[in-house]
Amino acid sequence: MVNIKLSGQKRFLNLSIYQKESILRILSDQLIWIILIFLFIIISIVEPIFLSRINIINVLLHSAVLGIMVIGESICLISGKFDLSIESTLGFTAMLGAILVVDFGWNPYLTILLVLGLGIFIGYLNSLMIIKLKIDPFVVTLGMLIVLRGLSLVISGGYTRYNFPAAFKFFAAHTKSGLISVPILLMLFCYVVFSTILYRQKFGRHLYAVGGNIDAAYTSGVNVSKVITKAFLISGFLAALSGLVLSSRLNSVPTTLGKGMVFEVMAAAVIGGISLRGGRGSLLGALGGVLLMSSIDSALTLTRVSAFWVETSKGLLLLTAVFLDTLKIRLIPLLRRSWLED
Repeated sequence: MVNIKLSGQKRFLNLSIYQKESILRILSDQLIWIILIFLFIIISIVEPIFLSRINIINVLLHSAVLGIMVIGESICLISGKFDLSIESTLGFTAMLGAILVVDFGWNPYLTILLVLGLGIFIGYLNSLMIIKLKIDPFVVTLGMLIVLRGLSLVISGGYTRYNFPAAFKFFAAHTKSGLISVPILLMLFCYVVFSTILYRQKFGRHLYAVGGNIDAAYTSGVNVSKVITKAFLISGFLAALSGLVLSSRLNSVPTTLGKGMVFEVMAAAVIGGISLRGGRGSLLGALGGVLLMSSIDSALTLTRVSAFWVETSKGLLLLTAVFLDTLKIRLIPLLRRSWLED
């Protein structure tokens, strides 16, 4: 046993600095899955019902909307930017779609296309102000969050819309057992598609390059403006898609739909290994962050913890995620220097 450990250490020491750094980055980005497995074991011991089929399905259903939104936010974060407006994009596009089908009797399929197109347009407006007007992403997306929330109140008159046509409720369809569910399948499909884009397509390579070092990416011939614009288009599209899924599940659209979700989205992404400073992280890790957030919510509900503590736990998770992200950023350069000295 000792010989095996020593040989493993020797093999690691014989690797180049870049190989060691790459291994550490992969381990840090996917650490979330180890934490998730450990959490599942602990919670199932304390509350055995946690691993029941019904609860697992509920955790996955809760993860669906959050998970789709996290993809868009993660892509923005990898590019070195972020999008705070996603929760209001979700609420506004869903409210507009609900008004069109309920109040005006629009064709639900046409409305769905309009809702998704509107999400893309909002993402484009964000990118336009960030790139062309050189306004800080925090200011732009925070302003858009407030504007869209206000517009949602204006167009709705403050009233909830409900009772959608059957075609509009497709996004919540599932079998009686719940084993086959459109929201869950849609979330997994989005992760497969966008993971493939990030790791197999030129856009993905350029995205990491821009987030890692925007000046070096520009010097290398990367169209930085185009990459950032695409990131926000994707974020807007996925926020609108999340709005369709959530409103379909609820069969209603209140004026507060999605309110506060941006904090959960940011926490899930960062806990999953997406760096706030850009250029690092994976969607697989982000998915782990989503499942961790949903599992903690479920565990606190099953153990009948006060709702006030549920909100507190989300804040603590976000702070923990930021702390871990900062720790990883500082730790790898320190290890690199120690390896160079060796």
